[in-house]
Parts: sequence; C-alpha cells; structure tokens
Amino acid sequence: MIAESEIRERVVALEVKVQYLTDSVNSMDKKVDEIHTLMTEARGAQKAVRFLIWLSGTSVFVWGVTYYKAIMAVIKGP
Repeated sequence: MIAESEIRERVVALEVKVQYLTDSVNSMDKKVDEIHTLMTEARGAQKAVRFLIWLSGTSVFVWGVTYYKAIMAVIKGP
C-alpha cells in the first residue's frame, strides 16, 4: 500500500498544479476579454470608415450631377 505521507505529497502536488492551471485560465480569460474589446472597437472603426467612403462617393456623385453641364462645357471647350 501507499504510505499516508506519500498520498499527502501527491495531493499537495496536485493542488499546486490545479492552482497553476486556474491562474493560467484566469490570465487567458483576461486576454480574451481584451481581444474582444479590440475587435469590437475595430469593427466600429471599420463601419465609420465605410460610412465616410460612402459619404464621399455620394458627395462626388451629387456634385458631378449638379455641375454636369458646366463640366461638359469645360471639356468641350468654346
């Protein structure tokens, strides 16, 4: 049979390993939260950039339609 002191040593060793694993999981949880926050911020920034691109494209289109005759007159010349 295994001596009682040896069982205690094994239990203590397992407790240390469990504590290490618990700390590792907690650390990973914090990192995952940080990554999620960054991805959410990036998604918001991406939407803002897409909106600005759409807005500038729409503005150029409206400007072109508004001044089409003047632009064509300049291109054709006198």
